[in-house]
Amino acid sequence: MEGDEQMRVLCICMAMVCLLGFSSAWAEEEKTSRKPIDMRYTIYGGAQFYKMSGEFGYIKDGQPDIEVDEDDLGLDDTSISPIVGAIINFWDNRLTLRLDYFGYHEDATEVNEFRFEFDDIVFDVGTILKSDVDLDLYVANLSYNFIRTERARFGVGLGVHAADMDIQIRGTAVVGGIDVPIGTGEADLLAPVPNIYVMGAYAFTDKFLFKGGGGGFRYFDADIEYDPGHKKETYKFSLPGPVAYITAGF
Repeated sequence: MEGDEQMRVLCICMAMVCLLGFSSAWAEEEKTSRKPIDMRYTIYGGAQFYKMSGEFGYIKDGQPDIEVDEDDLGLDDTSISPIVGAIINFWDNRLTLRLDYFGYHEDATEVNEFRFEFDDIVFDVGTILKSDVDLDLYVANLSYNFIRTERARFGVGLGVHAADMDIQIRGTAVVGGIDVPIGTGEADLLAPVPNIYVMGAYAFTDKFLFKGGGGGFRYFDADIEYDPGHKKETYKFSLPGPVAYITAGF
């Protein structure tokens, strides 16, 4: 799973580099001396440190609603996620497009403490649960800058988070000292989540293109319901925590 995550982040970075490369010819005039606040392109990378909370529910054919959270599965709720992104200013800096990626990827083994059903698999008390949770968030926000000065920008806009979730729970029962596989329940869902976006920027000096930043805080919260007709799945999760990153602009 770690290899898949590294490949996913690498692909995103390569896509951003290609986007900026193809756009450079179109923006030839931007090679003139500009202040950091006026940079058309900014790319960044870093990490988010957060305490994740989440739960999911699975209801089928009118059965009782049982919710399972990350503690029930033994998942570590404190994690560090790589983040990458790009910011593109256009229309004389009136509009700003921001692209982001971050995620949550954990696995754990835990002894089940209550009976529940997930993806047609029943996990009884005492079952050994091996869980894998992959949550990737791809974000695009477009904002209009109401404040545009030589040093500052402030804008409000709309965006969308594409939440790509993959949950796997494998159950094993111990019978007479022998491990007996029960089965694997899996949920794979790609859900668009709209959001309101607020952004601000300030240039402290006239001439620097590279800077470090930290102390920022990001909070993401989602409540998703999936109902194909014969069952209903619910997913609730939040990812609050500080962000540290470095940026480069041109």
